[in-house]
Amino acid sequence: MNPTPISSNQDDNKKNKLFMINASAILWPSFLLAVAATGFFFSIFDPIELGPITAWNIPIDRQTGYSIGFFLFWLLGAASSSFTFWLLKMPHVSIDKHS
Repeated sequence: MNPTPISSNQDDNKKNKLFMINASAILWPSFLLAVAATGFFFSIFDPIELGPITAWNIPIDRQTGYSIGFFLFWLLGAASSSFTFWLLKMPHVSIDKHS
């Protein structure tokens, strides 16, 4: 039985901390986007009126409509932030202007 080296625990702590920083860099801006988008969207459209025109024709109350809209906007914002994060992590290719 070999005890786990201290450096391995430190590496795990650094990875966990980096993961939390990256996750918050994606989730926090997308949360703010969802707040703004929900406020803007539902200032124009009433969730009760949107229920009957969906493909499933499900009657919903306002609070359920606001919640569904908020989480869909948050998902959309998280997907956009994740894609941007992925693009920023790609290796950079330098373009030589003198060729």
